[in-house]
Amino acid sequence: MSIKQSDQIFEQAEIYKVQFTVGSTNYIYVGLDTKCDPNYYGSSLVIYHYERVYGDSLFKDNKIILEKLKNISYTELCAIEQKYIRESKAYAKENNCHSINYTGANRRESGPKIDVPVLGEQIINEAKLLGLELRMASLKLGCIKPSLPPPPFDKSSGGGMHIETNYGLRRIGFSFFRERGSDHNIGLATAILRDLEFDDDSISTL
Repeated sequence: MSIKQSDQIFEQAEIYKVQFTVGSTNYIYVGLDTKCDPNYYGSSLVIYHYERVYGDSLFKDNKIILEKLKNISYTELCAIEQKYIRESKAYAKENNCHSINYTGANRRESGPKIDVPVLGEQIINEAKLLGLELRMASLKLGCIKPSLPPPPFDKSSGGGMHIETNYGLRRIGFSFFRERGSDHNIGLATAILRDLEFDDDSISTL
């Protein structure tokens, strides 16, 4: 059985920051790297685009290692990354800088209108065939939740963390009561989504 990335222990890893300017716009990006590659600048589509246009010289002298880590789990690494992302967003807000760690703020919904009652019933029935019991928590919001969620998303774990769909079934992810939205919990959610092969540009922190 293969080990999930979130369960892996990495002998070494880095949290890094890249700041660069294109035209009159200043950008900041925080990421993690388990290979400690000095020529890796991030998985953001913005980074990828500008690297193709300008080459890596745009980033080479603007990459700073924020923290070096050893013998750390991927979930712990994501939690530390989240701490630095949160700090970088606060810095960006105060210093006329654009954070390109994805927030979903500029996301545009497209595609045909979803019939929530019909599709919701189909999703619940298909999940049941896989042994997963789901329930429609809110027809208006298109919110489907597991009937018996696993820890730490169950009531016995203290509540306040949920796995659910939302926005008329257009999104799936994790939500937290404000007091449960710690760097560790958001890092855990990020690690799980990456396990499921969601790319960073499709993971929103709202």
